[in-house]
Amino acid sequence: INAEYMGGTGMMLAIPCPGMVMVQLGAGVPNAFITVLGGLVGAVLATKFGPNLARRLAGSSLSSLDSALGLNFPSAALVTGVLLGASVYLLELLFPWRTELSPMSFRFAPQSLDITMSARAWPPAVAGALIALLQVPAVLLLRKTLGSSAAYATCVEIGSTLVAGGGWSTGGSFWQLLYVCASILGGWLSSVSSHTFGTVAGPGPTAAFCGGVLMIFGSRLAGGCTSGHGLSGMGMLSGNSIAAVCAMFGGGIATAFLLQMS
Repeated sequence: INAEYMGGTGMMLAIPCPGMVMVQLGAGVPNAFITVLGGLVGAVLATKFGPNLARRLAGSSLSSLDSALGLNFPSAALVTGVLLGASVYLLELLFPWRTELSPMSFRFAPQSLDITMSARAWPPAVAGALIALLQVPAVLLLRKTLGSSAAYATCVEIGSTLVAGGGWSTGGSFWQLLYVCASILGGWLSSVSSHTFGTVAGPGPTAAFCGGVLMIFGSRLAGGCTSGHGLSGMGMLSGNSIAAVCAMFGGGIATAFLLQMS
């Protein structure tokens, strides 16, 4: 929890989560490259100091949600999915996502559903569902669940192996490199298609670097980020992941509050 609180603080400073940094890099967001550098530094620090810190901070493991509810997994997953879907619907009624964008952001009428590559933004519910569905090919083809912060650790592992003269090695995580490259390419294609490349404001250099360090260091120490815990862990109804996501958002909200007060 403490580690994810740190990770959430870093995400607020740097603006995105670990996976979104790569998308921002492709979309030409200012200082995204600095955030990536900070993330790599955070991965190095996590590799060096993470194991000892993890042992010191380790607490009791939480039971899964289905076990806590006394239900089998399919039943607990169905109940959780219905409740989350209802929450999304209620939030959309109270805070329509279109109100966060200017009317000029829509090529068609403001109430139309535009999910083409030329759209400036997609409905969050649609985008979120599509991201979650990426779990299917990841599990079926790679026997892995999604996780973005691990990509930074893979890059550090490759770099350290090359520096040590050990040759090219990904430690069995070659797909992480493809994931990073595809994220950058996707961000570029989307921003170019929607004529938004380089138009989105980013954090300052200091916030970008420090946020990147805290974001990846905290995420690696906690064993996951918004992808690893938020998508994969919560999808499996992991109690630890649910607690981690709450701590992550808590750290981000607290940091945002302090930044507004300053």
